[in-house]
Amino acid sequence: MAPTISSDVLVGPDNPWGPETEAILYSENLFTITIRDVILDPFQLRKLGELKLDYPLQTLILSNIFGAQTIGSINIVLGKLSQSFIAIREIDISNNALGPSVYIIINLLKSASSINLSNTGLSIEDFNGVSNHFSVDLKTLSCCRNYFQGCPSIEHLHKIENLNFSSCRIPRNDLNKLISTISRLPSVRKLNLSDNGNSIEDDVIVNLCTKLAVWSDIEEFSLADIGLTAIQSRWILNTLKSGSYFKLQHIDMSFCRLRKIQVLGDYFLSLPALKFLNLTGNKLTEERIIEITRKLPNCTVINEVFE
Repeated sequence: MAPTISSDVLVGPDNPWGPETEAILYSENLFTITIRDVILDPFQLRKLGELKLDYPLQTLILSNIFGAQTIGSINIVLGKLSQSFIAIREIDISNNALGPSVYIIINLLKSASSINLSNTGLSIEDFNGVSNHFSVDLKTLSCCRNYFQGCPSIEHLHKIENLNFSSCRIPRNDLNKLISTISRLPSVRKLNLSDNGNSIEDDVIVNLCTKLAVWSDIEEFSLADIGLTAIQSRWILNTLKSGSYFKLQHIDMSFCRLRKIQVLGDYFLSLPALKFLNLTGNKLTEERIIEITRKLPNCTVINEVFE
């Protein structure tokens, strides 16, 4: 059984590794480990790899901890950690050059309900090689800023709520397949597919709009810069306008060819919880942005101008 009293390890730029770090690591009350944006030296990596826990760890965050001098240790450290823990509920290994080494932590990924593999140098082969081992109870998956020249395999994640595949350079045909797969998932609440592909087939957007119509609990979505046509963007806007999205707070439709759509602000009036709306890159005049902002007084409207 896990101890009833827990302690947290927190190491970062403003909280360096010290004697108290090791004391907590080797205590019997460890609950979460967060080490972020600080390059660990070989001694610290060895101490981390020596951990042994006989109860589930709530959170393991090891983001941006391997440097040029220690990248050769990544297989050894992750290999030891994968054998050290019974289970981890939330795992974040982002901003480390994992690549094919992601296979080493399959055992850690199997039990997680939240996984962050963003900016880890994964190819589509690396991702699909481990994604089939993800728990069917996985709720959150972030894999942004990788290089996916193919379609991510996520069709079995029927309980997934939060998905982020932004900036993965997913090609057009594979992005169409991915959106079709996501359209069949029943519980999506946060969806980010921005900055992928260069065009989307009409029937894929129709399917997405059909599914969006029943995602009543959706809170955030971004389809920015994925090659939507003006007509496809209008279909999405009409779906939003006619639906009951009482929890939708964040929309990013930047670079979605919205310039010619009249009374654009009216499409968002039926969204009472909307707090953030990004319309950058749609060539909207300042006057139109002011008009939209007046219609949505409780929402921050973003329209960055690029010279």
